[in-house]
Amino acid sequence: MTSFSTSPSTGTQSGTDGAVVPNVTHEHDKVLVPKPLRKKPPEKVMMYAGLSMPVLLMILLPLLYTWGLHSPSPRHMEVSIIGSSEQTSQMAAGMQAQVGSSFDFGVIPDAESARTAIMQLDTRGAYDPATNTVYVASVGNLAAKQAATAVLKSIGENVAGATPNVVDLAPAPASDALGNTVMFIAIAAIMGGFLTATMMRLLLPGMGLRIELAILAVMSAISGIIPTFVAYSVYGALSANVLGVALLLSAFAFVIGSFHLAGMRLIGPAMVLPTLLIMLLFGVPASGGAIAPEMVPGFFTHLHSVLPTPALIEGLKRLVYFPDAPLGATVTTLAVWAVIAIFLLVLAALKHPAEEEPLLTNFGPIPDPVEEESAPAESVEPADPADPDSGGSDSPGRASGDELATSAVEGDPR
Repeated sequence: MTSFSTSPSTGTQSGTDGAVVPNVTHEHDKVLVPKPLRKKPPEKVMMYAGLSMPVLLMILLPLLYTWGLHSPSPRHMEVSIIGSSEQTSQMAAGMQAQVGSSFDFGVIPDAESARTAIMQLDTRGAYDPATNTVYVASVGNLAAKQAATAVLKSIGENVAGATPNVVDLAPAPASDALGNTVMFIAIAAIMGGFLTATMMRLLLPGMGLRIELAILAVMSAISGIIPTFVAYSVYGALSANVLGVALLLSAFAFVIGSFHLAGMRLIGPAMVLPTLLIMLLFGVPASGGAIAPEMVPGFFTHLHSVLPTPALIEGLKRLVYFPDAPLGATVTTLAVWAVIAIFLLVLAALKHPAEEEPLLTNFGPIPDPVEEESAPAESVEPADPADPDSGGSDSPGRASGDELATSAVEGDPR
């Protein structure tokens, strides 16, 4: 018969006949050790961080909105003089010297070209000396129309000696007297994408990215449909290009939601403030929805061409009221922010790989647990009652149960 001996250093067994048999570890000898969880911040830190958010919003919202919108005045607003003669150019140059940087005067050769430029939002207004007529478009922006009308009427009164006739090429409809409905539905769509991403990350933080994007896509479509339905069907405020409006709202809701989702995956709930700052606190004053971008402080004027909120509102305005105006700037801004969102999603995936989450929140296979081999358990021999060193009951150093009972009866202190 062959007997085996185990080598502690090599983990193998060798037989008397020289055969070497590898030591086999069975599944029941392994211990599953969970990965350590990330340390949760102290409760005071969490409380102060949470309370700082509403305080910052209470400070920033009135600070930025009041700064941007409380005192509108034209800055480099485009207006034009109609004519092709040298006298027309001299008139434009003379007016430019008088108004300084408030208006930028240009020259347009004829009235038809002026109408086209106004309806494509290339200029806010035009004055025709030949007919003493001012052309404007109220629905483009009421404040901008008033500013352009005032300066062009003053030219007509000086040149012709009479109050010029004002022709409004795109008057605001009675159903949308201020032309602000597009701004309201744009904000609704933006909030739809933003809040969807926020709730998913706060309530279901372990959800897979593909599932999150699928849910966001569905909610973005809803974010486009509901505001469109309210504006067109409930109030009848808008009437043109309903499909284009719904699609544009949905596209921006998805891109903005993806941007915020990527930020939440990257830095957590702290992303809420940057997103609100970019999309609403900076975006609305710079949008031109309430006040034309040429009439707000220069900081917001520069943001008008780069932020998604102004691009969305400008695109909606063109779809509804200025169908001949190009949408190139809106589409370009949408594409740029889509690229930014993709970059942040990739960065978040590289920095924070998918964590091990339960199946219901991860929507994927449960990952294999970390396994560590346990040390071999030492055998414990039963105690021999006759052996004093084994802890038996007859050990002189330990009294038996009968001895303790007898001692208690006899009053023995033991």
